[in-house]
Amino acid sequence: LENVSKLQSWIKYGGCLILAGILKGEYYKIKEAFNKNEFIEIKEYTKKEWTGGIFYRKNLTEKECPIKLSDII
Repeated sequence: LENVSKLQSWIKYGGCLILAGILKGEYYKIKEAFNKNEFIEIKEYTKKEWTGGIFYRKNLTEKECPIKLSDII
């Protein structure tokens, strides 16, 4: 969680961030942190105790993600 702002600075507006290897019980904290910092979760993946997600960094004027999941996978 302490690296959210650092990761945010690396992703341009309109870009995607893929996070993986997060324990299922901890993922919601990370999701909340990114949602508060200009990101929208596009997809969450869980396998056993591990979770990952794809996040889109929205422009300040966007209310929702213009990218379809099929555009990036």
